[in-house]
Amino acid sequence: MRHALLAAGALTVFAAFAVSAGGQSPRQPARRAQVTREHGSTFTHIDALCHGDDGSRVYNGFPLAEAVRESGCAKTAIDTLKGGVVTRGILLDVPRLKGVAALDPGSQVFVEDIEAWEKQAGVKVGSGDALLLHTGRWATGRTSGFDVSVAPWLKARDVALIGSDSTLDAGRCPERRCRCTSSC
Repeated sequence: MRHALLAAGALTVFAAFAVSAGGQSPRQPARRAQVTREHGSTFTHIDALCHGDDGSRVYNGFPLAEAVRESGCAKTAIDTLKGGVVTRGILLDVPRLKGVAALDPGSQVFVEDIEAWEKQAGVKVGSGDALLLHTGRWATGRTSGFDVSVAPWLKARDVALIGSDSTLDAGRCPERRCRCTSSC
């Protein structure tokens, strides 16, 4: 069963229409342009493991040139999830934990925050879970996210996947360990 918005085409056709008549002959029809964009921070999506690299290698140590081709990812591509993901999803609502509408832009979520939320919610993150981070980014228009120190905790808990209403990290990476899309 497909999501109602997906079935209605609302998620696959994000359209911006522009009608241009200025300066045209009254006999020339107006033009309409439709722009479709399925990637970015305003769309729900899962990035393939080949989407990120350290400049020479992707996840699992595959050489970048071997893993990413002009036609797409040859290694660690997203098509392995074509059947979907069925697992328990846990909403980690850190703004609610802290009694605010949204986290401060650029702020980091630490292991201590996750464990405090677990205690407050009465839920323990475990093996196979999808951990979904709510930051409140739409209230501020700016992003915040997990601190890189959360990665070993996620591994130890055997979390299957993570998601967020924002970017997943706060943009602070250890020197020479990753390329950031925001300021490091």
